[in-house]
Order: sequence, then structure tokens, then C-alpha cells
Amino acid sequence: MTSDPTYTFAVIDVTVLGAIYEQFIAKRIEIGSRRRVTLNDKPEVRVSGGVFVTPRKVVDTIVDRTLGPLCNVKSPEEVASLKIVDIACGSGTFLLSAFAFLQSWHLGWYINDGVEEHNGKEIYEVGGGNWKLTLAEKRRILLNNIFGVDIDDQAVEVTQFGLLLRAIEDEDEGSVRAYRRRTKQRALPSLDGNIKCGNSLVDIASLRQFIPNPSEELLVSINPFNWKSEFHEVVEQGGFDVIVGNPPYIRIQRMVRYAPEEAEFYQSDLSGYASAQRDNFDKYQLFVERAISLLREGGCLGYMR
Repeated sequence: MTSDPTYTFAVIDVTVLGAIYEQFIAKRIEIGSRRRVTLNDKPEVRVSGGVFVTPRKVVDTIVDRTLGPLCNVKSPEEVASLKIVDIACGSGTFLLSAFAFLQSWHLGWYINDGVEEHNGKEIYEVGGGNWKLTLAEKRRILLNNIFGVDIDDQAVEVTQFGLLLRAIEDEDEGSVRAYRRRTKQRALPSLDGNIKCGNSLVDIASLRQFIPNPSEELLVSINPFNWKSEFHEVVEQGGFDVIVGNPPYIRIQRMVRYAPEEAEFYQSDLSGYASAQRDNFDKYQLFVERAISLLREGGCLGYMR
């Protein structure tokens, strides 16, 4: 008699998803004149000059230095209120690292607090004195703490997929079936409320002031995003606790060439970006400004320099 198979994804480095995104999802099929089919970079990738995967060591270091101090001497109830976001999440490398950090932190806290108290609820023993988080606890952490935004809808799907893989890791058919029977819920939650598609830097109201009647094509190209409506509860409570990531580096000269309307918007007073009021700036600076505006008092920003 064979036991239920266990889903193990630990052998998949988080950078693998980034590499897949870079090689395939960052491109699209275009049909030109004479019905000639070509594979080209997506517009947003063309503007940025390509998709770049941040090294795993750098990602983990940034996550450790931002999340670590905030989780120190806290309880799981207190950590549950932390909101972590990557506002240009790409393939989700930083969010995967943050999710792994939180899983490890919670597991250690429950073990130190006393396994008898948490056995069968937040953790369970897998043999030999080894303990794992329950599926319910992993789902709770993911839905409570992890958020992201990216301009590319397929990058959003890759991020959601990666996070869900991590949530189901170490589960087997029996544990998944037991969870569904006990909770009457799907084993894997929808992440549509956590990982969303849009341009983190462009608010639709400000854009419509700058361009009163934007064309549908322009709206699709810029893909404006409304933080107040999309993450209403977080914004109303003061903002995010942690923002991590490695936003794109794009000089204004490249933006003017490939996305002139968007570049003009950033340089206008309506955009609200102080760093864009100069003749020479980088889009990275705008992401820093946006991130600071989204942080709550005492929050922490961790970006790759």
C-alpha cells in the first residue's frame, strides 16, 4: 500500500520562475505586414530594456533586514497585522522570499511557545521531532501578509502561481482532502485580492486631469492603478508596513522614446513626483517616492541599489 504523494517544491529555486518569466512571458506574438509573425518584447519590457532577475542572496538579505526587526519580540497575533508589498513584483521573487521568511518565523515561534499548545492547529509533527505549519496556517499568513502589484497581467499570474506552490508545499493528498472536508473551502485560496495588475506609479484620477479624454489604447498601455480603492483597508489604516523589491531602472530619455505620454505625465505637476521635475531622472526614483508615500509611520523600505 503506497502513501499519499507529498507535494515538494523546495528543489525549485525562486529564481527559476523569474527566468521563465524573462524567457517567455515577457514576450508576445505580433502579426505584422504580409501576416508575418514575430516574437517581440512586450511594450513595458521594451521600455525598461528587459526583465532582470534579482539574485536570490540579495532578495533574502533585503527581506531579512526589513521583516526581521519588525517581527522581533512580537506574537503571531501582532505579526498578522503586518502588510508586506512589492509594487513592481514581476515574477514574485521578493514576495516568495517574504512568504518563506514568515513561515519560518511562525514555525519557530510556535515551537518555542510549546508544541503541545499548537499541535494540530498551527503546526503538526511529521516525525523525528520535526514540525511543519498546517495548510490552514500557511493560507492565513499568505492572505493576511503578502501583497503585490505589477503592470503585466501575466507577471501577476506567475507571482500568484509561485505563492500558491509554496502554500501547498509539503502537503499530500490526505492533508488537502482533510482541510477541504473540515473547512468546506478550497485548499488553495484566490489571490486576486492580494496580487493585482496595474501601473503602481500612475493614478487614474491624476491621469484624467492630465489627459481629459485618454484613448482606450493609451489607458491599456499605461494601465493606471488606484491604490486607495484597490487596497482600501490598508491605505485607511495608514499604509503598508514593509515594501520590498527591485523596481526597474529606466532613464527619462528611454521613456520619452518608447512611452512619450507616460513620460510627459511624470514630468507634469499633476503626477506629484518631485524627482521628475528635473531634465534627467530615472524611473527608479519615482518608485522610491511612491513607496515612501505608501508606507505607514515606522514602516520599512528595502530596495536594491
